[in-house]
Amino acid sequence: MPIDDVTGHIYVWENTLVTKMVEPAEDEGTLGWKSNNVGWWGFGIHDDRKPSLLDFKNGFLVFSVRTTSPDAFEVDVFGASNSKVKIIFPENGGPQGFLRDSNWHKIEYPVIELVKQGLKLNQVPIPFAAVGAQIFPILLLRIYIIMQLTLLIKTLSIQLQIHLPE
Repeated sequence: MPIDDVTGHIYVWENTLVTKMVEPAEDEGTLGWKSNNVGWWGFGIHDDRKPSLLDFKNGFLVFSVRTTSPDAFEVDVFGASNSKVKIIFPENGGPQGFLRDSNWHKIEYPVIELVKQGLKLNQVPIPFAAVGAQIFPILLLRIYIIMQLTLLIKTLSIQLQIHLPE
């Protein structure tokens, strides 16, 4: 999915983040924001084409997260018929033994678990969103959905870095 502001967009919700040009520490072509100090933050990656991700049902939503903040946040995916599911990172924790130790941690969340929560994959207008309280710092990078078959690999890949400093 290209983020080209034609069919692919990144929306910052209610001006909760402001652009901050940062030197990418991990990858080229990353985006950076900082908190707008409104008490919460949120953004979503939107695809106007609302692609079907039915082929990814047995795949994984993969992203890397780095933070030292104990604050709770969540990753959301929006599907057809207003379905919305959450991957919760509770205070001081997260899925798959996520540590808040300032190191990058790769999360590989099974798409089938999102389907079990009610996500409808036939149209996915927002394949990735994140929201939280006044958390800092947090970085998200290498966001993609992957499905592997014997001879076929399909990848929906989005590169993104978010840094919410004090």
